[in-house]
Amino acid sequence: MKKIYTLILLAVFGLCNLAQAQQFPYYYQYLMNKYSLSPAYGGMYGITEGYLGYRHNLVNVDYGPRTLMFNINTPVGKKSGVGISIMNDKADIFSNLYASGSYAYHLMVAKDHYVDFGVTAGFLQKRVDLSGALDNPLVDPNDPLWQGKNKINSTSLEFGAGLMYRWKTLNVGFSIPSFYEVSSGIYEFKMQINPYISYDFKLDTNWNLEPSVVIRTVPGAPLSFDVNAYFRYKEKIWFGPTFRSNMIAGISVGGEVAKNVVMLYTYDFAVPFSDYKGVIGGNYGGHEITVGYRFGNRNGKKKEKLATSAQVDTLAKKNDDLNKQVKALADSLAKIKQYKDPNPAIKDLENQINLLNKKILETTGTDKDIARIAKTVYFVTGSDQLTDYSKGKLDELVDIMKKYPTFRLTIEGFTDNVGSASSNQTLSDKRAHSVGTYLIGKGIDSKRFTTAGFGETRPVDTNDTKAGRQNNRRTEIKAY
Repeated sequence: MKKIYTLILLAVFGLCNLAQAQQFPYYYQYLMNKYSLSPAYGGMYGITEGYLGYRHNLVNVDYGPRTLMFNINTPVGKKSGVGISIMNDKADIFSNLYASGSYAYHLMVAKDHYVDFGVTAGFLQKRVDLSGALDNPLVDPNDPLWQGKNKINSTSLEFGAGLMYRWKTLNVGFSIPSFYEVSSGIYEFKMQINPYISYDFKLDTNWNLEPSVVIRTVPGAPLSFDVNAYFRYKEKIWFGPTFRSNMIAGISVGGEVAKNVVMLYTYDFAVPFSDYKGVIGGNYGGHEITVGYRFGNRNGKKKEKLATSAQVDTLAKKNDDLNKQVKALADSLAKIKQYKDPNPAIKDLENQINLLNKKILETTGTDKDIARIAKTVYFVTGSDQLTDYSKGKLDELVDIMKKYPTFRLTIEGFTDNVGSASSNQTLSDKRAHSVGTYLIGKGIDSKRFTTAGFGETRPVDTNDTKAGRQNNRRTEIKAY
């Protein structure tokens, strides 16, 4: 069967001119490793990641395409990354070896808005091995048509790129594996453009769903696309279906099989109601497996260990005990302050209260909650009027202050350097005061917080860019 198939290929392509359009192989690794989809992802997750994958199409026949792929990418500094990709693809008499290096740059253009750009450079070695066909009894090896054509090789330089826009968990972009359409007497890789879009939905504390669409366009070939629904559970287990435009369906399953070791397996097949039988009439499935190693946790996020119910109860009891102690100290402090004569015990009680408050903030994570709330405080442009969204977030702060009646706050406002220094100082004062006024309106005693504005005097980023100025326009709220 293989020899007949080889003869068919030779008849189709012709030995006199084998320059026919070829495409880079399709695979599913991008579901777990997006760097394999576009060089724009290089180093984006803040850690080094390496992946080794193998794909076998048409598994019931010996001429089924086989692809072995390896890639690794790593960040270089805070805004760029580099990577290496190697792929060996073989389908009967045809084989291709592709190797490239990449560089990516990640630019924040506004808060939560990024543009990522990646470029690749490498080589593509194309080869046709006719040795198997010459063993066929139907072929006369002395025929001049076959002379000197036992093996045909060609190598070309390849350059590609990828461009992407990101907003929160939305990714929209495209990649071009190779700009050139080089034909060296064998066959050529047509310029392939791959647009894609994905959005990562957080369904709850444990589940994420990332639907995505990947489109592949090649001159002279029908448009093809993948539609995916990729589920992740606690970032430990992932699975999901894929549907391809040529009536192929795939099922992918994987997860973290050991510390920092991840795996993805995909099986694809022609859908039962489809008449699609493939280009050679076979209706066979394909297998793909990828194993990867991540040198750390993506974006530096520490993996949190889940506490048992007993541990949760213990922490809750400690928190209640601390809260009772600090309330008792606060009551004692209030009684002492009723006397006009200064009492040295006041300072000692205040220090004890502050220490207990610090313990509560750290053990419960409330300090992080307050910092998160502060980042969501926004005002109407050019004014000290809080937005409705910010009021809703400040209500969370009100709940914290009522739960822990000994907490005190510092509320500070900051601006960029646009406008005069005096107007910026006034605006920052008003904005900090506006937050305090809102808390008072919700029943929080004004004695429990202080407000201050610092104008443009304490920037945390450059004022030379739009993104930097946005970072400098902020409100900071700290508890003690």
